[in-house]
Amino acid sequence: MKTKEFQIQLSEAMKIFHLSGIEGNEGKFEIEYRRADGNFGTKKNVIRRAGKIKPESSILNKEKTDFENRRAGKLRLIDSEGQAFDIWICLWRSINGKLINHKY
Repeated sequence: MKTKEFQIQLSEAMKIFHLSGIEGNEGKFEIEYRRADGNFGTKKNVIRRAGKIKPESSILNKEKTDFENRRAGKLRLIDSEGQAFDIWICLWRSINGKLINHKY
């Protein structure tokens, strides 16, 4: 079995992700990721979900910090059908058909 060689660094993939949805950049891309059951999933015509999302209750700073920590390490995306979803960066396998190298 031949393994695929890495074609893009994680930092370059993150740049594509962050440019998505910025004015003048359509920014749609295709991703492949590992699902919780161990299988691979793909999504086409995905864009970054931008904007600030507030916790349901932000009375205390601790609650806000806990909320932000739960979001850490996730990509917040919208698929071609308008469905919002998150994936963990560590489970992100490829972008636009290029295998991502997660080593720093």
